Amino acid sequence: MTADVAPSTPQRIVIVGGTGSGKTTLATVLSGAVGLPAHHLDEIARHGGGTGVQRSPAERATALAEILESSHWIAEGIHLGWTDDLLQAADVIIWLDHVSWRSSSARMVKRFVRQALDEARREKGLRRFARFGDYARHLRDLLRAIPEARGYHQTAGGGSQPAETRAATAARMALHSDKLIHCRTAADVRACVAGLSPRSR
Repeated sequence: MTADVAPSTPQRIVIVGGTGSGKTTLATVLSGAVGLPAHHLDEIARHGGGTGVQRSPAERATALAEILESSHWIAEGIHLGWTDDLLQAADVIIWLDHVSWRSSSARMVKRFVRQALDEARREKGLRRFARFGDYARHLRDLLRAIPEARGYHQTAGGGSQPAETRAATAARMALHSDKLIHCRTAADVRACVAGLSPRSR
């Protein structure tokens, strides 16, 4: 996909935030608004994303290099550490920091129900009732994601606390404050989209 953006529009954008904060949705919206291809870091972290098998550091490095070779992209994900090269190369980093863990959990439940209904509608006859394995897999993903959303917002915890916490994200973002858009409210997110969209200028 060829970029078709105004010269003043950032052409390398990273979106970070906790689970269920709206990163994928924002990446999709911005991709359509500014004409940049969107890359989902969950799919680089694991085969098929979600709860798939983790990719090796070499596989991740190869995938990141392919993104960085391009002059225009959007990358979104919760991942820290191995994504530092993306943060360094980005023109703009958007931190979605406006959703509590309860709100993000509610979003994930709604998304789970919507996806399950969409899958059922695509099947015909008895097949829509025979996909228990798929529905169980989605439910396992949901039950795994909700504790992750809560863990992201924890300020202290034991060894089970995930590496990708809000505190860890804040520390990483402090290194890139010159190009950070910190969205603390839904209004901030809307203003961010409007500010980056060429059509809104």
